[in-house]
Amino acid sequence: MKNGDKMKCLACKRYFNQKLKLSNLLQKSKYIICDSCYLKYHININVINVPLNNYELRIYSLFDKNYRINSLAFSYEYSRLFNYVYCKDEKSIVLSFDKLRLNETLLFILDDLSTFYAKNICIICNYLLD
Repeated sequence: MKNGDKMKCLACKRYFNQKLKLSNLLQKSKYIICDSCYLKYHININVINVPLNNYELRIYSLFDKNYRINSLAFSYEYSRLFNYVYCKDEKSIVLSFDKLRLNETLLFILDDLSTFYAKNICIICNYLLD
């Protein structure tokens, strides 16, 4: 099989074949990560609620460790989480970051933003830094 028939994993950069089943035979592949990397870099969604002065900040992080991989490797899972958050909180401001570090300055800015728009804020990130 040539490399053109295979997909390149965005995490380990190796080529892999997608496992074809009758159910996914005619579907375009949504995965750009091999099975071994998918198991190695497992997703553990954490939700943190931070009260602001008038509204609430909700942070969703995909991983509990800071993996040094291409963040697009889990783009399908990221999009599913985004869709969940957006549908759950349609009236909230939804922001997305690769990595996020909370500090007083950022909390002050987010508090002002939520007050200005009169909305809660939801943040989706791959990893929440200490």
